[in-house]
Amino acid sequence: MRNTPNDDADPTALRDRADALGAQIEAAQRQRRGADEQNASSGSSHRGAEMAWRIVIGMLVALLLCGAIGMWVDRTVGSAPIGIILGVLLGFGVGVRLAIREAIASAQAANAQSNDHPSS
Repeated sequence: MRNTPNDDADPTALRDRADALGAQIEAAQRQRRGADEQNASSGSSHRGAEMAWRIVIGMLVALLLCGAIGMWVDRTVGSAPIGIILGVLLGFGVGVRLAIREAIASAQAANAQSNDHPSS
């Protein structure tokens, strides 16, 4: 819109311009609120994926580390497959324990967050 000298003198033109500007501001605010709500809803799925990756990585590290220790015991002592089998089983147990602890911690955090912000 061009600002002409006649527009400044006409109160209805000023009112129309103010109304148009107000409508643009309201539309921008609605659009921003919608984007904020969409980001908030996608944040929960990211938290779930983050927890899943932590569990998978913890499980793999526990299996590989305990399996490597079992292999080292096998080579040192000479107890061929027993050490690696026990190491992998121990690693699986440690991985499951880590996964359970992670799930409990996540549930407690979600519960605390829902208690802080009760839904209306």
